[in-house]
Amino acid sequence: MRYIRIKGLITFISLGILLTAFVYLFAESLLKTSIEEAGGWALGAEVNVEAVEINYAPLSATLIDFQATDAEQPEYNIISFKKMSADIALWQYLFGKVIVDDLVLTELRFNEKRLKVGEVYE
Repeated sequence: MRYIRIKGLITFISLGILLTAFVYLFAESLLKTSIEEAGGWALGAEVNVEAVEINYAPLSATLIDFQATDAEQPEYNIISFKKMSADIALWQYLFGKVIVDDLVLTELRFNEKRLKVGEVYE
């Protein structure tokens, strides 16, 4: 016990609890924003995601109502789907491997007309 200081241990545990709470509370909105921003940057057009749901045991992510605007025809989507779920092997991810145990896509559509014209970025 002489190598562990109580104040340092309390600080370490407090920071761990704060980090865990931050991830638990804001992970879904951060992932949704990241997908929309990165997708928009990569495609050059608007990407919409209605919601993202994350389950932690077992680790899985679900995207609901995804739409990616076609930059050449903004009134159409390049791709859209109603729901996508992916189960990820967390322990393998910690070792640098991404293993998706289960991937489900529901109502996948290509070149579908949008309800309103999507934004195109230059």
